[in-house]
Formats: sequence, structure tokens, C-alpha cells
Amino acid sequence: MLRKWQEEKQLIQAALIFSKTRCSILGRVERIDSDQIQIDGSSLDEFGNRYGLLLQLADVLNFSFGDARSFSQPDLDVAEQVDKTYDSFLSIDLGPCKCVVFACRPPSVHPA
Repeated sequence: MLRKWQEEKQLIQAALIFSKTRCSILGRVERIDSDQIQIDGSSLDEFGNRYGLLLQLADVLNFSFGDARSFSQPDLDVAEQVDKTYDSFLSIDLGPCKCVVFACRPPSVHPA
């Protein structure tokens, strides 16, 4: 799925979550190799802004892909917004923290 998102230049929102602390970035999957995944905004910024997420695959304990409609969210308004904004997601367990990578829907295919 990540390679597909990379090839399609899919807009990605990624978030690191640790307890009540959250950090998110907007970008694209810029690089995937056997050791790491790099998601950043360098292809979105004329100055090549490199702020983003560098995920070391050795740190991944578990992961799962899912359709945005199946994203677990107790708040129904948030769940509806997730379904309208995102197509699918990758949830990554990093032990003490979690990373969630969402593939954004192109504006032309947002559900009504």
C-alpha cells in the first residue's frame, strides 16, 4: 500500500501519538527502502522543506492497514469527518507510541 501511495503521489497525513501528546505532518511518501519510510513535504514545497516523519522499520512492533470507514473513533462526528477526508490508513505500533498514516482523498472524490 505504501508503494502505491508513493507511486500515485498520494497526499498523506501522518501522526505520532504518545499518551496525550500528538504531532502530525502533511506530505507524501518520499522514500521507502528496507530500513525506513520517509514521509515529508519536500515535493509540496518549492524550497524542499524536509519537515516530516522518518520511520525506522526496526522499531515497528505491529501494523495494520484499513479503510477509513473502519477507523476506530468513539466520537461519531470525528468518525464521519475521517471517512470524508481520508481513503485509508496504516496504523503502526511503535511500543510506547503509535503512528497513524492516513491517505487523503483527492478533493474530487470526497463523499457527500
